[in-house]
Amino acid sequence: IGWFLGAGGNLGKYTSSLDHDGPIEGAACARLSSQSATPPEFATLMQAAKAEGFKGKRVRFTAQVKSKDVAASAYLWFRADRADGASVAFDNMQNRPVRGNTDWQLYSLVLDIPESATVLAYGVGLSGSGTTWLDAAQIEIVDQTVPTSGKKRNILFKPPIGEKWVQSAPFNLDFEN
Repeated sequence: IGWFLGAGGNLGKYTSSLDHDGPIEGAACARLSSQSATPPEFATLMQAAKAEGFKGKRVRFTAQVKSKDVAASAYLWFRADRADGASVAFDNMQNRPVRGNTDWQLYSLVLDIPESATVLAYGVGLSGSGTTWLDAAQIEIVDQTVPTSGKKRNILFKPPIGEKWVQSAPFNLDFEN
């Protein structure tokens, strides 16, 4: 609950589910898997929340990630969007992807959230074939001594995330609800 399969070129080639076999914490974690050896594009398991309370702050998204047979990349991603859909801060671990077979590892993304942001969007992504898991996610405000990992920027406009998908605040980050 609170998470959905989003983004990507062909979502029908990917599935997401709760996994009760081997979460790092609690009774469940999330799993994102390709359904063919060479799926096109990518998919994300994501959540979106209102940016209220985070505007003008430095915010860290952390989560445990593991992978199996990831040929291209698995990655955490985090962005802040304006009401018109333009991303104003973004990091997707493009320069440090998860590949192959890995055990649980903690990853962190840190962004400065502009006052213009209305929505935070975040999750785990998978490009190409394989499976990745996500557990023990957190969103927290940090001080200025924590370095950012992404960049403040404007990118191509995209449709805004639909209101029905936007939570009032980050929710069920541990996949226990």
